[in-house]
Amino acid sequence: MNYKINLIAIILLLTTACTGGRSHQTANDSIVADSIDFAFPVTLKHAEQMSIINKPSHKELYLLNPDSHDTLAAYAFYPQGKPIPQGLSPKMKPIAVPLKSIACSSTPQVGAIAALGGENELVAINTLNNVNSPKVRERIDKGLIQEIARGSSRNNELLLSLHPDVLLMDFSDQREQDDELRRAGIEPMLFNSWKETSLLGRAEWLKVAGILLGKNQLADSLYRHITSEYEAAQALIRNEADTVQILWGADYKGMWYVPGEYSYVTRMLHDAKINFDYIPQTVNSTPMSFEYIFSRHKHDKVWISVMVGKGNTLTDFLALNERYTAFDAVAHKGVWLDRKRVNQYGGNDYWESAPYNPHLILKDLIKITRPHLLPDYETTYFLHLK
Repeated sequence: MNYKINLIAIILLLTTACTGGRSHQTANDSIVADSIDFAFPVTLKHAEQMSIINKPSHKELYLLNPDSHDTLAAYAFYPQGKPIPQGLSPKMKPIAVPLKSIACSSTPQVGAIAALGGENELVAINTLNNVNSPKVRERIDKGLIQEIARGSSRNNELLLSLHPDVLLMDFSDQREQDDELRRAGIEPMLFNSWKETSLLGRAEWLKVAGILLGKNQLADSLYRHITSEYEAAQALIRNEADTVQILWGADYKGMWYVPGEYSYVTRMLHDAKINFDYIPQTVNSTPMSFEYIFSRHKHDKVWISVMVGKGNTLTDFLALNERYTAFDAVAHKGVWLDRKRVNQYGGNDYWESAPYNPHLILKDLIKITRPHLLPDYETTYFLHLK
């Protein structure tokens, strides 16, 4: 009897020792993997609103003001468990990576995190109804992600209680409350991908998400794939001699916003060999009158628009403005909206996953304007109104 008890005790002891050894080994493996990934050099090819400097102890990220090109913010990312690097500029904010928890103020940031499989790190998002990612929605349904804002009202008390490592935000979302977050150890970090001048520039912000998640190599590999697919799509129209004239956008409270010459919209249309008006020497859109647009685009046979209303039919769209029926594109049934991937709450995936699928946006535009080049392709983000 004593022999049996002793034998069982020995087996349990050996099992515990082996399990503990495996756990220790797994932890060590994770540290080594994080170290190898952090050492991977992050380089930029298309993004123009930021720069990255790789150093042995940390990576420096400089964000540029899209209008003045002055430095808007600077961050120093260093490995978790290591001391803050010495000699940093007083204006540079140190952030230990990989992050353990993240809050996002808009869906483009959610899209970047989800594209790299970082859904489990998300703990808070501004408006939950806007989210489309199936894995993120699953975490929302389980109560693992909280809503910290609706519209312009942010719940700072809830955000403080959740205590994410960072709050990703656009520079237009900055508030006086941000200092309170910093004092509590939450870094409000700017993520200005939408101010890039090209689709590939926007998509390259995946590399910022890669730094935050400790997935630099994955972000680089994914971006290389995206770039290759984008260039392949461009090759389809390389021999097309003429550009296609279209009507872009829609009336908004009596004005029609025309994109700036250096905006990603203008570059996107150019890459697709599509022609629409732009405002020279600026990134920002400029409001123009309905009459101005009508005089220049009444006879265009294709009309592509984004972010208007909630309908998915041509009748719904025309109900937004009785003057829309005067455009020839309506009679030619050539109206397309960015509403093919909209969730039950009205959240539009065009603003979440599309920034990191520029090749699919480009193929959508080619399919709409030159369907013969992609006979078997179905648009991903743009819906043909019927």
